[in-house]
Amino acid sequence: MGRYRIFLVAALFLLLPGAISAFELGSKSFLDNPVPARMLYPKGETASLQGKSALEFQWSDPIPVNTGGFEFRLYKGYDSTEPNLITKENLDRDAGSLSVGADKFENGQVYTWTLKRISDDGRKSDLVYNSFTVIK
Repeated sequence: MGRYRIFLVAALFLLLPGAISAFELGSKSFLDNPVPARMLYPKGETASLQGKSALEFQWSDPIPVNTGGFEFRLYKGYDSTEPNLITKENLDRDAGSLSVGADKFENGQVYTWTLKRISDDGRKSDLVYNSFTVIK
């Protein structure tokens, strides 16, 4: 039984430093990217612009430490590719909302907005998105 304990302890000393150095040298993990922002509005099926001059997009920063800013994009339709891009804004760390003029929207049209949280050192969170239909 004593031999096996010695073997186990020796194996741990040989394998553990390699695992630690791989982690320290930048192996990818879920901890590498910042936590995404949380979308607040519009978040659902419809957004009403009746009697409004703008649509205010709202979000919260779940962990405001080390936030460098946000990347906001608005697309026409569900397809979030360059030809459908309406606006792209890089916002500072204190931003929690952005107003987009009502003239950018058509009644009954679907729009998709995306948001990335950017850390102080430039790393970007996973993309969060929501699609909605505008009612004017």
